[in-house]
Amino acid sequence: MDSTAQTINPFDNIGIAFSGGGFRAASFALGTLSYLNHLGLDRQISFSSSASGGTITNLLYTAYRHEGKGFDEFYRKLESSLNGSVVLEKALDNLNNASVWPDGDRGKQRNLINAFAMAYDDLIFEHRDLGVYWPDKSSGYEVCFNTTEFYRGLSFRFQTSGKKDNFQVIGNNYLKFDVKKLETLKKIKLGDVLASSSCFPIGFEPIVYPRDFSHSALSSEELSAAMQYENYKEEIHHLSDADDNLKSFGLMDGGVTDNQGLKSVMLADQKRQKRAKPDPFDLIIVTDVASYFMDSYVVPETRETPAALKNTINSGISGIQKVISKINMVEYSLLLSSVALLVLYAIFYLIWTLALGCSLGTLFLVVFGVRQVAFVHSAFNLISRFNPLNLLNSVFDTSAVLPQRIIQKLLDFLTNARFNVLTQMLQARATSVLSMVSDVNLKQVRRLIFEMFYDAECWENRRVPNFIYELSSYNATTRTNRLNSERRLGWKPTVEDNALLLEGLERISPVAEEARVMGTTLWFSEQEVQAGKLKTLIATGQFTTCVNLLEYIISLERKQVVFDETGKKRLGDLKTQIVGDLSAFKINPYFLYDRSTCNH
Repeated sequence: MDSTAQTINPFDNIGIAFSGGGFRAASFALGTLSYLNHLGLDRQISFSSSASGGTITNLLYTAYRHEGKGFDEFYRKLESSLNGSVVLEKALDNLNNASVWPDGDRGKQRNLINAFAMAYDDLIFEHRDLGVYWPDKSSGYEVCFNTTEFYRGLSFRFQTSGKKDNFQVIGNNYLKFDVKKLETLKKIKLGDVLASSSCFPIGFEPIVYPRDFSHSALSSEELSAAMQYENYKEEIHHLSDADDNLKSFGLMDGGVTDNQGLKSVMLADQKRQKRAKPDPFDLIIVTDVASYFMDSYVVPETRETPAALKNTINSGISGIQKVISKINMVEYSLLLSSVALLVLYAIFYLIWTLALGCSLGTLFLVVFGVRQVAFVHSAFNLISRFNPLNLLNSVFDTSAVLPQRIIQKLLDFLTNARFNVLTQMLQARATSVLSMVSDVNLKQVRRLIFEMFYDAECWENRRVPNFIYELSSYNATTRTNRLNSERRLGWKPTVEDNALLLEGLERISPVAEEARVMGTTLWFSEQEVQAGKLKTLIATGQFTTCVNLLEYIISLERKQVVFDETGKKRLGDLKTQIVGDLSAFKINPYFLYDRSTCNH
């Protein structure tokens, strides 16, 4: 990274990143914005980036702001949208309602992610599209909503500053919108953007471009013609090119490649540094509900289950074979066929005699009966001569994978292993895969990007980490050690500084701890609503932002960063206000939430 020194005007030009993490991330981000609004700093934000759950807040906040709506209106709308399981219920209603899905294979696929996309469109965004970011007069506010494309495995960014002469990349270098066809981009619904950004693996299937972004006013053909891609021969094509292979691609959670949305802010800052009139960020705030904490892998137990669950596949098949050996196959087959014929006779006879005549209709029923008998015989023969290797070989050529003797040894173990052992093996694989996707991968990507961000001198004195766990009781010791280590801080706090930042948090820490341990979901259950989970998350966002901004201001003072008189006064005034707010939070962690709820 470029380590060019940066002259800053504190809080003049703010870039902010909102992490993924479902409704927990959206609620914490709402608390962060609420506190910035309380300080009068939210209007200084000129760029916001997000992934997954953070995109809920980012999309609605920026849409309202581009429409000129006030913060209070945004706050009321998002708080009500997050408070409960209404979105989930609407998504499931969509999934079960055939009438909301288009006919044919050109419209949205009937699946869970598209059901959520339609719920977002109805309940949160009220049918807004990306055209909201191209107002008549550009505000200079740049937005970025991150997802991950399954073509090159890279971040795909819905990013724009809303300028008429917009030539920035919307997508990435290999898969991007044709800048000559931005009118098509403007028709994409915000609900579909959110679905692509929050489409986390295991929970959802990929959302597919172009068909899943189409709607009554935007066809798949129009979307295909607007999307360019570079193939591995370094040739540029549109998806609509008839002579090329790529016709569609999948998009999934932005958290797969950057769950903090931070890399987008870093790239935006570097681009702003290179402009003819540089306007880099004076401050970058990273709002994050993920953490470096991870529960250790626990091996699932092999439970001692009832006798039936201690049986094996082979013993089960043997039991069925004993029953089959006592049945007269001919009598059983004829009985089953007769029952089927009696049930279906009237329907088929009527249809076929009217269409083909009596003789052909009767012939059909005879053939049908013979096929029934043949099917029953095949099923019983398969069970009576059960051989897993033969069964596998009937499906595909196992010798192309491994020698037959090795596969037979594996099958011998699986068919003779007790069911409770097989259950434990499946649980171990499922939990380890889930841990790899939701913890190991995300935390490793998080570490890599954070190292880039914190190791580069160009962002020194211009970054504020705003982590949900910062003031939690679980993190108390680590935080105390950090604030008492000049080496780790890069500056030396005074006794007064530590008194402000470390003491009197007895009422705050339990609230932050409750927020830290909340699960990642796209709804709040009725019990969570009754328990005030949303309130806890918003309040945690508020007081955590307060403390982190105070630590940032103190760090600038202790490092003796030079500002002009206007900058010094601004910092002094802000510090006075933040210190007063922190004192109020220490008495009542919900003081600003309660005031915000009344005001909003």
